[in-house]
Amino acid sequence: MSLCERIFISVMRHKLKSCLFISLVMLMSGLIATSMIVRSAISSTDKALRSRLPAVATLRLDVESFTQAQDDWFQQTGEWLYPEAISSEMIRELGSLPYVQMFDFSATSDSFYSLSLKRFFDQHLFDELFDGDHQITDEHSYRQLWGVNLERFTLRGVENPRVLDIDSGLIDLVAGRTFTEEEMLHGEHVVLVSQPFLQANELNLGDVLTLDHRIFGPMIGDVNMVEYLSDENLYLEEVFEFEIIGIFDRDIDEVDDFYVWSHIGILNTVYVPNNLVIATFENLRKAWYEDHREFLSDALLSGNVEEAADYSNIVFLLYDPLYLPIFSEAVQSKSPDFWIVADLSNAYANIAHAMLMINDVFQLLFTIATGAMLIFLTLIVSLFLRDRRQEIGIYLALGERKSKAVAQFLIEVTMLCLIGITLGLLIGYKVSEVVSTAMIRTELIRQEQTQHTTIMLGATPESMGFRHRMTHEEMLSLYDTSIDISTVALFYVIAISTVLVASILPMIFITKMHPKDTLIITKGS
Repeated sequence: MSLCERIFISVMRHKLKSCLFISLVMLMSGLIATSMIVRSAISSTDKALRSRLPAVATLRLDVESFTQAQDDWFQQTGEWLYPEAISSEMIRELGSLPYVQMFDFSATSDSFYSLSLKRFFDQHLFDELFDGDHQITDEHSYRQLWGVNLERFTLRGVENPRVLDIDSGLIDLVAGRTFTEEEMLHGEHVVLVSQPFLQANELNLGDVLTLDHRIFGPMIGDVNMVEYLSDENLYLEEVFEFEIIGIFDRDIDEVDDFYVWSHIGILNTVYVPNNLVIATFENLRKAWYEDHREFLSDALLSGNVEEAADYSNIVFLLYDPLYLPIFSEAVQSKSPDFWIVADLSNAYANIAHAMLMINDVFQLLFTIATGAMLIFLTLIVSLFLRDRRQEIGIYLALGERKSKAVAQFLIEVTMLCLIGITLGLLIGYKVSEVVSTAMIRTELIRQEQTQHTTIMLGATPESMGFRHRMTHEEMLSLYDTSIDISTVALFYVIAISTVLVASILPMIFITKMHPKDTLIITKGS
């Protein structure tokens, strides 16, 4: 009788035991399949969510970690801890990483004023936000805030002549051009301003924008802003005339309090070359050198104005948003302590938290199911062998090689396991889709009911005006429990390996036994 015929007869003769064996394997392997499919779906969903993010990252100080470290340091030494600043050389080094398409950083100045120009402000946005119930004033306008004649403007320097904010989609260039390399190098008096700002001040492309660079005394204690901004407190004044070479605009897709103010702030930004802003630090040194030198940094005191710059809006545009995690790791290894990468992944923080929780649950399920399958199969295989040792003993007594007897039993067990494993995979696929989706949806609802507003500290992409919004349904639509060939292959490898390991001890026991011993034990049992 051939080996295949013996296996077939053996299975048919023990139908009930074979069905019970298949059922147990199906149950255990179904749990393993469910956990593997869910964890695979979570991994692929995280990639899908990341791939939809804008490939924008910013470098910011980890305010929470630094504050804790500063408190600890002060308690130990009685001195304040100061973070190491990010130099322009360090930013350029990070910008040379292979994941970075382009980068930019800003030296800024808030010391530019005008008696005639006014800030852009759109009351209609707030009417939409508050249904017309609130009359909002521009809280960043010196005229409205302090009742003075002067209006203050922020000059934001850029290092990249193409202006990263345009390439990243934060703003759109609607007329004119960006900066040339020569204008950047020499800090020429050229600017990019917004269309709404120009309309508010009746200016056009090619016109001259005039601003006064005014250095007032340092702010000490409680300051009366009217007195502070008076001519009596004015230490230095220089008139700057800028050529308007480019006009930008931007849309706001969703109105909420934070982004309305951010939107208005961007539309009032005056873009200039970094070197122009850095050159104005010399005016501060001149103005305060005699009477207030204690307020000047060591770099300014020595006349090194470039080193005195405190760079902000450090932004990197990556080739692919999937590079964000490895870019973050690379930055962590190169940058000073307490500096971290921020991106827009907070947009899907809710579902990420839900998937992390569920991933932990199914990781535990995978471990328990695999261990249980190993233990139960070992016991069941041992019982099967015990019931059939007379049969095995007869084969061996008739001169059957032990290897052939072991092969018959191993093939028989593997064949039954393959049936159970395949059924378990099909059941696991169906269960994983229904159960995990319901768990994620429930967790999202719970978070929505209990979540509080999170204040993001530091130079986050959100604080710079970048935004990425997804509804819960949009996020859930990306959750896909479809299985690929690699997941199926890995599942079969794990399941079959568990079966083989569970069969090792009983099989070893068979090979160590003498045919006479198997028959004697059988007779005595």
